[in-house]
Amino acid sequence: ERLRALLAEVARAQPLLRAPIRRPFGLLPPVYRTDLAARATLPRIEVHEREAGPDGPDRAVPEPIQARLNDRLDGRHGDLLRCDVVRWNGGAAGSDVAFTWLHMLLDGSGSERFVRWLDEVGRGARRADQLPEEAEARTAWSSSL
Repeated sequence: ERLRALLAEVARAQPLLRAPIRRPFGLLPPVYRTDLAARATLPRIEVHEREAGPDGPDRAVPEPIQARLNDRLDGRHGDLLRCDVVRWNGGAAGSDVAFTWLHMLLDGSGSERFVRWLDEVGRGARRADQLPEEAEARTAWSSSL
């Protein structure tokens, strides 16, 4: 529930995370309709309960996450980001979390920055409406290599 509340908080503070994407006249470059974001749904979170074996959770990608990795996201309706959580033995044996988003929202390095920023907001080190400055993000990225 904490992750669900955190994603809702950041999606409300950052309309780009749920702004419908439209392609004017079907030909022009796609645009984020941030003016429509308030009417779009919040990012979806699916929680899957699974029992871990005696050796703990299988370290392969869990089946519920594997099954949904290639599900379509509908950017036209602001469906840009979703999260799947597999809770092993009710969370006692750990959890696996997978975020899925449209590439137009985040690329590889952006996804790592997003998860780092989400962690900062979750820990209270940053407000949801406060994005890292570009230089700050670049420094954090290069120091993690």
